Amino acid sequence: MTPQPTGRLVRHSDGVYVVLDRVFLAPIDDVWGSLTRPYRLATWLGECTGHVSTGAVRIRKAGIPDMEWEHVAVLECEAPTRFRGEVGSNGDSRRVYWHLTHANSYTTVTLGQRRENGTLEPLMGVRTEYCLDRLVAARAKRPLPVWDDYYPALLPHYEKLVTEGAHRTTVV
Repeated sequence: MTPQPTGRLVRHSDGVYVVLDRVFLAPIDDVWGSLTRPYRLATWLGECTGHVSTGAVRIRKAGIPDMEWEHVAVLECEAPTRFRGEVGSNGDSRRVYWHLTHANSYTTVTLGQRRENGTLEPLMGVRTEYCLDRLVAARAKRPLPVWDDYYPALLPHYEKLVTEGAHRTTVV
């Protein structure tokens, strides 16, 4: 089954982000742990070294061919609701954030990212869909999705979004 793209563009004060949401029937602290604890990140995202509290982490995403270690500079971390960081090396980094909200037993994760140089890359949206769906599957104890189901199938959605949507973004 081909996954359906869910990303949208949102304009923040520092640029336009590709933004996606996922909803979990779980307490906010539990979902936060899935996003910040290295042993839990390993179940869906990949290898992780360092700790958010130090301000520096390294990750290597699993399941996506040719992924290398990436540095994560933690810019903001307010457990269990907000994270903002810079992922990658200088000159080729991405600004990433996630916000968690909780209501009526459900926790919503909103994840956004953009290239630090301000450009949007369609493949970034595809990778984000894939990673978030891995999080959903891991939390539900289901088999993890396969990269080949996402790429290139979702690429046209993000190419169109980036090409046409930069003028029709939601302002936050």
